[in-house]
Amino acid sequence: MSLKDSFFGDERYTRASWVNVAIMSFHVLTGYSAVMSFSNSIFESAQGADCSGLSPKVGTYLVGLCNLLAAMCGIYTVRSFGRRTVLLSGHLAITVLHFMIGFATLMGWSTV
Repeated sequence: MSLKDSFFGDERYTRASWVNVAIMSFHVLTGYSAVMSFSNSIFESAQGADCSGLSPKVGTYLVGLCNLLAAMCGIYTVRSFGRRTVLLSGHLAITVLHFMIGFATLMGWSTV
């Protein structure tokens, strides 16, 4: 089966192919990869000049630990609620959080 057939040819695969493209697009838009890649730099810049708070190394470990715990919880919630419910509720939560971050940015609120 060619890529063209999976998106435009065979009716059985067309819907699944487009749904997967949409899911991956939403995944990229959440910023997950950027946070995982640059968590050390993010914590380093958030630490400030007075070096108070978490060290960047500890912050990166905490991000990884939260990621591990969320993945473990995801396994159990998918079994209980189903893939569609978990997927839609997760993306809804991310949407709400992005709007809250945008609102806080517009209002000029800062934690630094």
